[in-house]
Amino acid sequence: MDDAVKYPVLNKNIFIKFISVLTCCLATLLCIAQKKNKPVEKFYVFDKNWKGCAQDTATYMLYVQQINDTAWQYNYYNYLGPLLYIETYKSEDSEIPHGYFAYFNQKGTLDSTGIYLNGFKNGDWIFYDDSISLKKRFSYQNGKMINTWDKSKDSSQKLPADPNEREAQFKNGSSGWKKYLENNANYPPRAQNNNIHGKVLVRFIVNKEGKVELPQIIKSVEFSIDKESIRILQESPLWKPGFQFGKNVNSYHVQPISF
Repeated sequence: MDDAVKYPVLNKNIFIKFISVLTCCLATLLCIAQKKNKPVEKFYVFDKNWKGCAQDTATYMLYVQQINDTAWQYNYYNYLGPLLYIETYKSEDSEIPHGYFAYFNQKGTLDSTGIYLNGFKNGDWIFYDDSISLKKRFSYQNGKMINTWDKSKDSSQKLPADPNEREAQFKNGSSGWKKYLENNANYPPRAQNNNIHGKVLVRFIVNKEGKVELPQIIKSVEFSIDKESIRILQESPLWKPGFQFGKNVNSYHVQPISF
């Protein structure tokens, strides 16, 4: 027992001060971590010749958003109007296309979409008509076109429909959706100040559990209104999932939101 190591007794006041300092350090580190993990957002404005300018002479704007560590999305807008196009890159320097690309017509309606993977077109690139119905499809694998489809030339017969099929819908239907908007939607100050109104169309997936995934603008009005529409879908409660052939299924849904 005499050879046992003897530890000093820590003074109570010193101990309290130590805990306080430690708590402050942990809070500071947590704050730094939160800031570090918060996605980056940047804004740029351009004149009619796509040269940087002051806001009061802007014709176009660019909203850059960090989606994750390998996806930086560039959203090009008319300054007080609808989307022009969306491009996604592997890093902020916008050198390697990697992710979702979308192009819109003059009215802000989706014209075409596709995916790049490490600089190459990959998967389906889809072209739409004025009603945003699929018109043509070009399929790629690592930049090489492997298949095409044209609605005007398609003579194949549709598969028989399930008589008990049910589309995904918001809880309590249209009345529930209206109530959700009344309680959660905010008319953005930027749109208010410029007296901008319109109807956004957002396409998204309702998964088998009823969760909203991948909301995307397919009919744009203006930046702040589009952004608020995406937020509304991202934060919405669970939906009733689509139902087909006796089970819940992942399904696409298009939701109009008016401001």
